[in-house]
Amino acid sequence: MPHAQSPIFDRVGKMLHAQFDEVVDEPQPKRWVDLIKYLNEKEREDEARRQRQKTVQPGRSRALDIAGHRADGPASKRTT
Repeated sequence: MPHAQSPIFDRVGKMLHAQFDEVVDEPQPKRWVDLIKYLNEKEREDEARRQRQKTVQPGRSRALDIAGHRADGPASKRTT
C-alpha cells in the first residue's frame, strides 16, 4: 500500500502547502531589508576599492618610508 495514494497524506500535504505558501509570501521585516541593502552597498564599495587598487599606477613602487629609510634602501639613495 503506497502512502502517496493515502487520502490522509494528501490532506496533510495540502494543509502544509497552504500554511507555508502564506509564510513564503509574507514581506520581509524592514530591519532585514535594511541589512540586506547595507551589505549589498558595502560589497559594491569593497569591489570598487579592489578595482581602484588594481589600477594604482602599476609602474610606481609603494615603498615604505620609516625614519629616513625606504623599504628598498637608505634615504640617501632616493632619486625622488
